[in-house]
Amino acid sequence: NPGMICVDRACRNKNENYQTPEGTIPPKQRNIPWETCYPMDSWGWKANPNYKSVNQIIAMLVEVVAKGGNLLLGVGPTPDGEIDDLAQSRLESVGKWLKKNGTAIYNTRITPHYNDGKVWFNASKDGKTIYAIYTCDDKETAMPATIEWTDNIPKGKMTLLSTGKSVKYRVKGNKVTVILPAGLPVESVAFSFAKKQ
Repeated sequence: NPGMICVDRACRNKNENYQTPEGTIPPKQRNIPWETCYPMDSWGWKANPNYKSVNQIIAMLVEVVAKGGNLLLGVGPTPDGEIDDLAQSRLESVGKWLKKNGTAIYNTRITPHYNDGKVWFNASKDGKTIYAIYTCDDKETAMPATIEWTDNIPKGKMTLLSTGKSVKYRVKGNKVTVILPAGLPVESVAFSFAKKQ
């Protein structure tokens, strides 16, 4: 059946259409279809779970997409088949982040320069727009005043996706410095811009 997609987790072979690394993210981009399978804590329900934080889940998603993959996030249901309140709350928070920043995730394509420290990059389907996503971690109590990266030099206007407003930036050589507006919530932020050719 030429329309069927096949994965063989036990034995890699010529009939495997995509790969599914479990509990790990490949160290770099892959040129084949793949998805990382990661649970929020474990694949089954636990009475006292140690769920990944919202920041950890968003950072995982951003990294996987920048490397060309798909994230399968596992949530173990309770014995009654429900998603417990804590897991639901974290998933809703990720959903709220995606509602504001999903353009930098959905239907994007990989870019050759896809990572610089805590900043990850994707491109629009037509390749005309670059998305830069700065990933917050749980240790951050305030947003930095500036975010920096090298390469993927912007041309013209840069937009902060969560607000739809332009942000100021400067370029020196191959280094980009973005000036963040004051008062942003402490969470991962995404920018869109045209890349200088």
